[in-house]
Amino acid sequence: MLTSITDDSSFVRPKKYDPANLKILIISTPKTGNTWLKHLLATIYNLPVVYLPGELVPENLVNPGPRWISHHHFYPQSSVTDWAEQNQVVLITTIRHPGDAFISLYNHSRNFTVELFQLDSPAHLMGRDNNHNGSNSIAYLKNHFPHMLSISLSWMRSQKSIVVRYEDLWRDPVATLQKLTDTICEVPLNQLGLAVDLCSIALVRNSANAAQSKFFRTGKIGNWRKELSPEVMAIFRTLQPYPAQFAALGYTLDPNDPLIDAPPVVRKSESPFQNVSHFDNGLPISSALAKLYLSLDPVLKQGWASVEKTTSPNSFFSWLDASAYANYYLEKTAVPINNVAKYVYQERPDLQQVFPDISGSSRLDYLIWFMLHGRFEHRIEQGFIKSMYDYFVTWSNQSVDEDPAKGTDAVVITNLAAYIYKTRPDLQQVFPDIYGSSRLDYLIWFMLHGRFEHRIERTAISNMYDCFLEWSIQAVVEDPCSEASKPVLTNLAAYIYRTRPDLQQKYPDLYGKNRLDYLSWLLYYGYISCKLDREVLLPILLSLNPV
Repeated sequence: MLTSITDDSSFVRPKKYDPANLKILIISTPKTGNTWLKHLLATIYNLPVVYLPGELVPENLVNPGPRWISHHHFYPQSSVTDWAEQNQVVLITTIRHPGDAFISLYNHSRNFTVELFQLDSPAHLMGRDNNHNGSNSIAYLKNHFPHMLSISLSWMRSQKSIVVRYEDLWRDPVATLQKLTDTICEVPLNQLGLAVDLCSIALVRNSANAAQSKFFRTGKIGNWRKELSPEVMAIFRTLQPYPAQFAALGYTLDPNDPLIDAPPVVRKSESPFQNVSHFDNGLPISSALAKLYLSLDPVLKQGWASVEKTTSPNSFFSWLDASAYANYYLEKTAVPINNVAKYVYQERPDLQQVFPDISGSSRLDYLIWFMLHGRFEHRIEQGFIKSMYDYFVTWSNQSVDEDPAKGTDAVVITNLAAYIYKTRPDLQQVFPDIYGSSRLDYLIWFMLHGRFEHRIERTAISNMYDCFLEWSIQAVVEDPCSEASKPVLTNLAAYIYRTRPDLQQKYPDLYGKNRLDYLSWLLYYGYISCKLDREVLLPILLSLNPV
C-alpha cells in the first residue's frame, strides 16, 4: 500500500524499486505540478520521458520500455492498477490548492486555445474569457472543475499511488524529493539539489519548444489570494462538492493558512543559474547547458567571465563552440566537433554505438546527424554551434563527387542531397537514377518537400535552390498560348498541377479557360500549402499586373 508523503504520521514506506527497470507514471489532476515533478524525477533518475497516448485502457498500456517516466490525467481503474502492479510501475499523484490549480488551468487554456483542447471543450471555451471571472470560466468552475479535482482525490482514496503536495515541493524541493526518492530508489542529497537547479521553471521553459514554453509560467503558490474574484471565492466556499474536496485535500480558503503563507526554505546552491536564464546576447540557457556547466571541472572554469557573458573569449559561451578535439586546430580541413556536440554524444549511449569514433572516422557522419537531427532534438540554438554550422553549410552546398555530370551545366546534386538520398530507401525507389533521368524530379521533390521534412535552412541548399529557381520561373514549353497578354504558366505551376488530381478535376482546361482560375488559386491558397517562396512566383505575379 502506498500512502501520502505529505503527512509523516500516516506515511508508510513502500518497497524499493529496481533503478535499472524504473518506470514512473504521475497520474493526477491537471495543473497540480505533475509536469515539473516529471522533469525533476527524469533528471534525478536519468529517465526518458515518454507519452502514453489516449485513454488509459489495456490496449493503450503497451509497456514503452524498461525505464521511463510519463504523466496522465485519468481516474483509477483496475486495468491501470493491475498493469502498474504487473510491470512494477511507480504511481505518483500530485495535489495542489484548487484556487491555484484553477488559475493555472485558465491561463493554460488561454495559451493553448487550439493546440491542446478540442474546439468545443469546456476548457477550451475558458480561453475566450479575458479573466477567470468570465462567463465560460464560471460555467467551467461550476460544472466541470470538480471532476478534475476528483482525479487526484480518487487516487488518494485508492491508496495505490504516492501522494506529493505541490506546496511542499515548491517550498522545500530537496527535502520533499528526498522523502519521495527514499520510497522509490534512494539518491544522494547532492544529486537532488542538482536536479532542482537544473529544473528551475526558467531553465525548463528554455528547454521546451516555442509552443510548449508557454506551458511553464511562474509556478508560485498562493496566487489565488489576490487573483480570484469574490464570485469565484464564493463558489469555492459554498458550492458542493468544493467544501468537501478542499477538506479532503487538506486546503482552506484562509489566506494566512501556513500551508500557503509560509515562505520557501532558503537553500544554498552553487549553481550560477538561480537568477540567470539567458546569455547576454539573448540566447536561452537550457537545462542541458546548465547541466553541462555544472559538470565541468572547477579548474577549467577558473578565470571565466560571469556565466551569462558572451563577448569574452575566456567564457562558458566561447568554450561551448570551441573544438572538443585539439587536433582540429592542427588539421585545418578536419570536421569540427565542438564541446556542445561532444557533450550530447557523451550523454547518449545510442549515439556512441552508431558513431563509434567521432574524433576520427565517424566525425563527418556525426556532424551531419547533429545538424539534421541532434540540434533539434536537444533544442540547441544555432548560436552555440556556429563553427559546426558553417562547415555544414559549406559541405552541403558542394557538388557530390559521385556525380558524373559534376562541373557541367546539369542540375547540381550536392553532398547533402546525395546523403539524404542514400539514407532514404523510399526516395531511391521513387527516384531510381538521381544522376540521370530522375535528376530534375529529385531536385523538385527536395525543394518542395525534402528541405522541410529535414528542416534544412536555405543557406545549406543555396546551390540547388538557384537551379530550382532558374527552372521554376521559366514558361512551360507545353503551353500552346504565346500571347504576351496572357498570365504566364511557369514550369513549377504546371508541375504542381500535373501532380495534383484534385486540381486537374477542378481546373480541367489549364491552358485555356481555367488558366486564370488556377493561377489565382496558386497565388491565394496554393503557395501556402506548397510552401512556395516569393521568388518562384514572381513571373506569375508580374504577368498579372496590368500593362
